[in-house]
Amino acid sequence: MQKKWLIILIAAGVMLGGLALIFYGQDKSQKIELSPSAEIHSAYSQITELYGNLDVEPQAGPAQKIGGISSHHFFVSNKIASFIAGLKSAGLATIVILGPNHFGAGSHDILISRFAYKTPWGTLENDKNIGDRLINSGLAFNEETPFEREHSISALAGFIKYYIPDVKIVPVIIKLGVKAPKADELARILNEILPQNSFVLASVDFSHHTTFSQANEWDKKTAEVLKDFNFNQIYNCQMDSHASIYALLKYLEMRGAKDISYFNLNSAQLMNNLDFQDVTSYFFAYFGKNN
Repeated sequence: MQKKWLIILIAAGVMLGGLALIFYGQDKSQKIELSPSAEIHSAYSQITELYGNLDVEPQAGPAQKIGGISSHHFFVSNKIASFIAGLKSAGLATIVILGPNHFGAGSHDILISRFAYKTPWGTLENDKNIGDRLINSGLAFNEETPFEREHSISALAGFIKYYIPDVKIVPVIIKLGVKAPKADELARILNEILPQNSFVLASVDFSHHTTFSQANEWDKKTAEVLKDFNFNQIYNCQMDSHASIYALLKYLEMRGAKDISYFNLNSAQLMNNLDFQDVTSYFFAYFGKNN
């Protein structure tokens, strides 16, 4: 009997530890199940239950969706699910994911993975053709090790495979210090090489480590910058990858896709605790054309 209760207590501890990692420790490093020699990375979690309720109402947006912004924080998994579900009927062949290089890993500013991602619903394939064209441009470089821990890509992989099983991805991570000229060049190259059935997705979170009222103040400014395509102010906003947002908006401007549909919320609201002192905020936005 004692042995039975010991097993139950150990299992409960493992489960609670896993949930704590997802909700409060996502910015910590994660252990990947597969080695780089397998030419595959791992989605942030292989446990389907941790993705939450996937039977969600798709987020509404422009008639033609060309780019967007999503969080990579599992704490808002239901919002990520709704956002990706909104792309199911877009007829996409490729999603280019631009995200922060949280750990500053690797030898170059802009890195690309050529590996697929293992998810609970199968393998999310890599569009190596598009990725190699980016690499051949000389702006981006292929290094796989930095992607082993990088949740700005892995947190979205499972949702993408679940809702758009046949799409391929191009994972791109960008170091914190990358300035506007290099982000502008990335946008120009993407505009040259991406076919019409592509989607550029900035995997970016916004206000960090602040209060509810401060997050609202910062996010109000960010919303205006996004709506106005105000490139001069992007680097003055609170977000974890200015270059990803700059490159996304420049690309969208080149494609004439400036119709925006978005919503903004933060972790204090979701926890119903407006006194929380370590708030993270999120934007879920589609950009496209309504005519």
